[in-house]
Formats: sequence, structure tokens, C-alpha cells
Amino acid sequence: MLGDMGAEVIKVERLGTGAEERGFPVGGIEGVNTYFLAINRNKRSLTLNLKHPRAREIINRMIPTCDVLLENFRPGTMEKLGLGYEEVHRANPRLVYCSCSGYGQQGPYRDKPGQDLLAQAISGLAWATGRTNGCPRAVGTYPVDAHGAMLATVGILTALVARERTGMGQKVEVCLLEAALHMQCQEITYHLNGGQFWLRENEGLGHPLEPAPYGIYPAADGQFLAVSTGPWPNLCRALGLPELETDPRFDTAGKRLDRRAELYALLGGLFRRQPRAHWLERLGTEGVWSSPVNDYAAMEQDPQVMASGLILALRRPDGGPLRVIGNPIKMSGTPPTYRTPPPAVGADTEAILDGLGLDRAEIAQLREEGIV
Repeated sequence: MLGDMGAEVIKVERLGTGAEERGFPVGGIEGVNTYFLAINRNKRSLTLNLKHPRAREIINRMIPTCDVLLENFRPGTMEKLGLGYEEVHRANPRLVYCSCSGYGQQGPYRDKPGQDLLAQAISGLAWATGRTNGCPRAVGTYPVDAHGAMLATVGILTALVARERTGMGQKVEVCLLEAALHMQCQEITYHLNGGQFWLRENEGLGHPLEPAPYGIYPAADGQFLAVSTGPWPNLCRALGLPELETDPRFDTAGKRLDRRAELYALLGGLFRRQPRAHWLERLGTEGVWSSPVNDYAAMEQDPQVMASGLILALRRPDGGPLRVIGNPIKMSGTPPTYRTPPPAVGADTEAILDGLGLDRAEIAQLREEGIV
């Protein structure tokens, strides 16, 4: 987004292999990964081994020349590299520092792996996309990734505007879970204020380019879990079927994509043998990315959602209570504020026109003529 709008973007990548998305096993056309191509135009690439002390010297030379630093490591990684916000801010107080993560810099899920599907599951989005008497459904794109990136862009640009006024940069934070909640602000506000939902009919798998196990599965207790990615051998061990790792039907990512309906059915049968908590514990122990699938009621009580503070209690124009999804962009210097409720129609017309210098007679004339 920033590159398209004219920014010079330097993408700092791993030495040799580059960014992870360059090597994704799906989404390729004629040997080129289109996922990478789709989101990396207008950038320059700098490969660095950030674990080497000389790489830190290069970064230290760059920081005073830059307006923005954006990172999406797990929380704490930049601090380990000596590039945490406080250190960078001392080196360049005008720099805007944007941190993107799965679940935010605080809360019980802080150190868990975060990914689009898991954010859909925890936020209630997969449940809302589900079908009557069927399984919750992942959206057929990566909407949380995209919205999270847009929120980061908004936060960065806002911080740059604030810097023009104050001369100082600040830290901006966004995360996938709060982006997913924000995407559903209308639906969740409906739920939070007593609305009832009716889900649609239909069955189907998740993303069209994701091999199994990517998807949502019912467990023995009628609860659902989302299983995203992780090493294939680890999943086989978690399932108690190490021999599945070398099964010739599924021993490569390509085969698991080509035969995903077959594998999805096989895994579904296994997951139905034990309750959800059993599988989440087993999968988590083996490092397989997974999460519970929450409906909106469970989402409200999810410890990470509660820790986020994103569900706010505000007031309607008539003074009555209103629960809403707040602004998910966290800013250290100019945080979002919630000053007034949604206005009644035309409630501020006179004040705005007065601020533009119109007197009472002119405003009355505009009203009389039906202009305002």
C-alpha cells in the first residue's frame, strides 16, 4: 500500500532464501509464486542475516534515514535483536515504528503463532461464515491478512501526520485477531446488543488453494477446531498415526492438495473420536497451528479477546448503552479516542456551518431553501 502511494520501501529479507512467502508450496503459476508477486511490488529487497552483529550495524545506519520501520515478528523478537521500539526511538525519535502480530503485544496468546485462519476461528468469523447444521467455514480468501495490512497502513499514515505536528514518531500496533474483530464490527455490534443469527445452508472445504489439513473439523463433543499449518510429521504424531507421514497418497504438499477432500474426510473421522480440548492439547504440544472455533458468545469470553479491550461499552445518541468493536490500531502517542456517540441526522449541522463562518441568518436561509 505504501509503495503504491510513492514510498520507497526496503524489504529486509533472510539471506539466501528471502521472505517466507517466496517459497510457498501453493499459489504458483509457471514456477513463480503469485502470492509473493501480489503483495511485493514497489519494493527494494535487502537480504540480511539479522543474527549476525554486523547486520545490526547496517540496520543502525538505516534507522536515521528512514521514516517508518515495520516488523511482523512474534512479540519479543525485535527486542532480542536489539531493535525494540525504545532502542530504535532513541536512535531516531522521528521514526514511526509499526509492529504487526497475530494476537497483540500483550495477553495470554501473545507468544502463540498467529495466522489468518486462526484469527477467523477465534474472532467468530468462521462461525459466521458457516452453514446451518453444518461446519463453520473459513473464508475463501485471506481477508484478515489484507485488513490487518490496511490497518497498519492507516496507523502509519496517521502517525506520520501526527509527526508533522509534534516532530516525534511513535509506536503503532495492529494484530490479526483485532483486525478480524474489526472486520465484523457491524455483525458483532448486532450480537452484542441482543441480535439473533440464522446461518445459511451448504457444505464445502476451506480455501481453494490450501492442502489438507487446512480447515475446520468437528470433534467428539460437537465442538469445532481449526487446524492450519505445521510440519506434516508433527500432525501425524499428534493424531497417533506416525505411519501416515509416509502414506504415498499424502506424502507431499502437492498430493495433500490434489487429494484434500479424501484427506479432509480421513482427518475428520479421526477428530470425531475425541473432544476438542484433547485435540487442541495434542496439536499444540506437537507445534501444529490450531485453535478453537468460537461462535460470537464464546468469542466474547475468549481470554485473548477480553485482554484486547476491543469490545467497548459506549452510549447511543439517546444515552442508552451500546457495545461496539473499538478501533484496533494501538498508538503510543496519539491513541484512538471515543468522544461522541454516533450522531443523530444533522445534529452538528449548525455547529459546523458556524465554524465555517456562516451567521445565523445565512444558516436559517439555507435551511429554508432545503440546502441543509
